[in-house]
Amino acid sequence: MGNLGDNDTFTNDILDNGGDQISITVGTSAVEGVITGGVPRSNRKYVIFQSQGQGVFFGFTAGVTTSNGIEIFKSQLLMIPVGENTSIYFIATSAGKEVRFQELS
Repeated sequence: MGNLGDNDTFTNDILDNGGDQISITVGTSAVEGVITGGVPRSNRKYVIFQSQGQGVFFGFTAGVTTSNGIEIFKSQLLMIPVGENTSIYFIATSAGKEVRFQELS
């Protein structure tokens, strides 16, 4: 934490513990986006993901469907600030869709 003067304070929260990446195959059943041993990265601050094809959706529960999830368009990159206790799930309109997923802390 620093001081800007006049009693204003700020924090400097940078990504300095590295990251991990994986390619996830998504189909018609929800798949959780996690990398290291099936659990989110410790002290995770961000996830980044990108669909490599059309018809991929994400949500925050295993109950995500193509009807209630948020669609990720082909090559769309999304970066979301989330901690290690937030889960992200993917589902697709058909089998064999690729999602590239990264966690940063």
